[in-house]
Amino acid sequence: MEASDEALLALIAANDSEALGILFRRYARIILRIGKRILRDDAEAEDLVQDVFLYIHRKCGVYDPAKGRASSWIIQTVYYQALQRRMRLTANRNCLTDAVQDESGATRVGPAVGRDHFAEIVFGRSAWQGILKTLTEEQWETLRMHFFEGYTLGEIAQKRGQSVGNTRHHFYRGLEALRKQVFADELSRRAKNSGK
Repeated sequence: MEASDEALLALIAANDSEALGILFRRYARIILRIGKRILRDDAEAEDLVQDVFLYIHRKCGVYDPAKGRASSWIIQTVYYQALQRRMRLTANRNCLTDAVQDESGATRVGPAVGRDHFAEIVFGRSAWQGILKTLTEEQWETLRMHFFEGYTLGEIAQKRGQSVGNTRHHFYRGLEALRKQVFADELSRRAKNSGK
């Protein structure tokens, strides 16, 4: 009988490399597919697979079975890592195009793109408008502060005068709404296929 994802995470936390290999075989294709969809680049998607499993290897001890299934934690980790990578790649591309030379000939980077404009670049204007409509104000502020300003969830909770639990709730609900919006076409197609 195959070990559950939960059991595998516990074994990985105890430095069992075989358990990590089993989890890799279970999830690598799914992660690659999500990566290709979000990153739109095969090489970046392959790098994402490696990064996700390095993250799981380092952080599997934070997984709490009382808070949900291991598969949900793994997939949330994938979306989080993929979105972080996509935003970083887009920011790097924008920085390169904004680079200018000053009088001394040194290259410097121009001012950062506005947050909403940056998000439109990452997701596309119509998709970004759809995303904004699906997020509550609390979710948007939490995601904005985390992804665009670099605050941790603990720092966001402190700045907004909320508990870390509430902030985490807004963050993960916002990520879920973002996932549904980014993959709306695929979810619709799957629903139609399952109804046949």
